[in-house]
Amino acid sequence: MTLTWISRFFLLLVVAIYYLVGSFLVFRPQTVGIVGLDFVSPETTTAIRVWGGFFYGTAIIGTFGVLRERFTVQSLVAVTIISACVVTLRLTGIAIDGVDDRQLGELEDESLGLTLAIIGLVCAWLGGRQKAESPQEQ
Repeated sequence: MTLTWISRFFLLLVVAIYYLVGSFLVFRPQTVGIVGLDFVSPETTTAIRVWGGFFYGTAIIGTFGVLRERFTVQSLVAVTIISACVVTLRLTGIAIDGVDDRQLGELEDESLGLTLAIIGLVCAWLGGRQKAESPQEQ
């Protein structure tokens, strides 16, 4: 198994996680259990569903790289940037607003996608170096 395939596998894991989270938020927003949100108004339910759209969009970007090898690195970069922004803003919120157990759990979940995407990027980079250093077949 080449490093390129390994990088696509890690991207596939991120994509699967983002599709699952997106589906959960879109189809079962009331089960999110965010303290302080009431689901009596359509506005609150729709706000949670919109977050599902964010996860779907990120998963769709990643899917291009899973299906086509030539888009793997670009998809990994995009998913890594999006995931890094989420984790950075979570950490910023914790620093500014304080921390509780729920936030730490969400930070752990959000960091998983970022970690998998970074591992995929490293594998893609190493695979590119491996191809460049290997003798050309004629």
